[in-house]
Amino acid sequence: MRHLLAAVLGLLLLVPAFVQAAGKEGNPSKLPSNWYANFGYWELEDDSLVCRELKEDKHPGAARLRTPMTDGTIRCRVKFDEGAKFFHIGFDPARGELDKKGHLYSLVLTPQSAMIKKHRDKNQDDSKDATLANVRFEKPLQGWHTIELTASGKDVRVSIDNQYQLKGTDDSFGVKKPGAVFRVGGGDVHVDQIEVTVEKP
Repeated sequence: MRHLLAAVLGLLLLVPAFVQAAGKEGNPSKLPSNWYANFGYWELEDDSLVCRELKEDKHPGAARLRTPMTDGTIRCRVKFDEGAKFFHIGFDPARGELDKKGHLYSLVLTPQSAMIKKHRDKNQDDSKDATLANVRFEKPLQGWHTIELTASGKDVRVSIDNQYQLKGTDDSFGVKKPGAVFRVGGGDVHVDQIEVTVEKP
């Protein structure tokens, strides 16, 4: 079952049957029906997803892939164009899972570095983001790079090109998640070969 789900989600970025989703101020993005663009430009071009922050949004580009899971893996390839600042893959807790407001955690990828970030609780004024793991690359990323993020109970593991490995742990991570949140900043970020494997719904 999980292998079939991964295959179907991968194919959704390669077929022309798209639906219309709207971001802030009606910014259009043509995405498969299990995606929703909240902010920014998200368009399929030449078999890859082109992601861009829009100045008028005054917010990083953000889109959600609706794939409920507790444990699972997200794989994709990423390429930064000149001016691109960051790419995130993150999760929110499903409603009612935690007494927390805001995001759960994210992989924060830049051309120079990567980190696993636990996001602050917006219900608490003194709550702050926490860096659970980080790595700085020997040289800035160029061309396509393969990213794999695995959620397993209270652990999250990240592999970049099978060369850089990150791991973060927190008791709050092992909750149900409504799907993945993708965020971008700056210039164009290209994403393709997106696969989601759900190990535990």
